[in-house]
Amino acid sequence: MLQVFDKLARIAESFGYLRIETPALEYYEILKAKAGEDVINEIYYFKDKAGREVGLRFDMTVPVARVVSYRVDVPKPIRWYYITKVWRYDEPQHGRYREFHQFGIEFLGTSSVS
Repeated sequence: MLQVFDKLARIAESFGYLRIETPALEYYEILKAKAGEDVINEIYYFKDKAGREVGLRFDMTVPVARVVSYRVDVPKPIRWYYITKVWRYDEPQHGRYREFHQFGIEFLGTSSVS
């Protein structure tokens, strides 16, 4: 599997994409708000030691959007890629697991005001 990840990373980087890493945990309310009805029941969530409701990311949409919103200084367009674990609370089936890897590329924004 590592050979596949290495090849995906080389391809993404050859097109000018940089790797992004984000925490696996997000606030549950944010995940729930962005998930949609069909995914809400598939979010692993729990309370941490401080009593906050947190959840494991089910895809990279929320983490990437959070980083973009916090890092307004990053020049546009943003070219990021990720190879990371995500989780879905679902019954394991043939070819579908609760923990799996996701590869994706994000092309965000533009350098032009128009």
